[in-house]
Amino acid sequence: MRVGNGQIVITSTGINGCPSTSRVHVTVTVNQNPTVTATNTPILCNGNTSDITATAVNGTPGYQYKLNAGSYQPSNIFTNNLVGIYTVTVSDANTCTGSTTLNIVEPTSITLTANATDALCNAANGSLTFNATGGTGIISYTVNGNTQTSPFSTVAGTYTIVATDVNGCTASSIQTINEPSTVVLTTSATNPLCYLPDVSLTFSATGGTGIINYTVNGNSEVSPYAAVAGTYTIVATDANGCSASDIQIITIPSLITLTASSTDALCNAANGSLTFNAMAGTGLLSYTVNGLPQTSPCNGKPVFILLLPQISMVVLTSSIQTINEPTPVVLTASATNALCNAANGSLTFSATGGTGLFTFTVNGNTQTSPFATVAGTYTIVATDINGCTTSSIQTINEPTPLVLTASATNALCNAANGSLTFSANRRNRPIYLYGEWQYTNITFCNGSRYLYHCCHRHQWLYYFFYSNH
Repeated sequence: MRVGNGQIVITSTGINGCPSTSRVHVTVTVNQNPTVTATNTPILCNGNTSDITATAVNGTPGYQYKLNAGSYQPSNIFTNNLVGIYTVTVSDANTCTGSTTLNIVEPTSITLTANATDALCNAANGSLTFNATGGTGIISYTVNGNTQTSPFSTVAGTYTIVATDVNGCTASSIQTINEPSTVVLTTSATNPLCYLPDVSLTFSATGGTGIINYTVNGNSEVSPYAAVAGTYTIVATDANGCSASDIQIITIPSLITLTASSTDALCNAANGSLTFNAMAGTGLLSYTVNGLPQTSPCNGKPVFILLLPQISMVVLTSSIQTINEPTPVVLTASATNALCNAANGSLTFSATGGTGLFTFTVNGNTQTSPFATVAGTYTIVATDINGCTTSSIQTINEPTPLVLTASATNALCNAANGSLTFSANRRNRPIYLYGEWQYTNITFCNGSRYLYHCCHRHQWLYYFFYSNH
């Protein structure tokens, strides 16, 4: 039964359903329920909270408030409320209540998408890209606190990207740009002290990304690289196109040109000569012949090896020169002794070897073989057309003079015999006596003998001749 302010007639009915005729008049006063309104502070950023404020009217003061199924509180403010639908109920002093609902809303969240692209090369730029959705109104961006737009090119490092909407709501992302290690190129080329047709240029690289390729003066090459004198630019490039370069300058001394010649010896065991000269190389040139320092011209015996060192004492060039010599002049000489004292003996001589025809001198006078001459000592010299000589000393001996001593003893009577006495002295050789075609063998102390020939007998005078058989 809905009752408002006014009179109420109460009729009762008995047990048997008989109406009662009694009537009671009651006066009822009905209090009005309070009316409540609720407001909330707007949520500017997704995830924030809102405060609800309730206002009650029309009830009996002494209001109590509650939020949803919570407890009543005298305060009409409810703080830190998240997004959602809330029921605010008010109760007045008569416990009359009133309620209202409130929907708390929030903006969509800011969703920031960011990416980092690594630098391809050391010390080069990578990049950051970023974009945000949600939030309220236009969104602006900062990178490490500085306003930026996407894409943003920058060096390797760690970056904080912040997206901010018009309400100041933010979202952030931390991105790292990496970089490869530096391409480090190592090259070497040793400039030779002496001439070489080419030298080795070597190079290698570390760091970078992937396989490293090399160019030398723009042409693809591998190490070691045979290089002549000149300037070379070596570039190492990795898979990302990152490169490092170096310049090598190769200097090669000019080739030493050695000119050498030999002059043969004119005579056996005599000196020939070497002449030599060199050009180019570095600095002063010095020479060795068979390992010994020499200057040109150089006199020497056969077979020389001429070596030419540079200042570095490294042998650069050499020439083998041979000094030839003729065969020795070989003189064969012999002497034939004189048969008799004061008679001639003879010298015979001949020569081989040397060069060309020979001439001979005996004691300084030109002679030919055989050469008859008296006893004595002779120096025989053979000379070839180069003036090469050899000599031999030969001696012609002669016997000592034969000294005959003889005497005759006259016969005492006619037709009787006289006598001859005789003796000879010559090197104690034996004496043979021929008298009347007879001979007497006289042997001296050393066993040698002389023959004495009697040619004829005349007037008791005997003539004796001798021979040394």
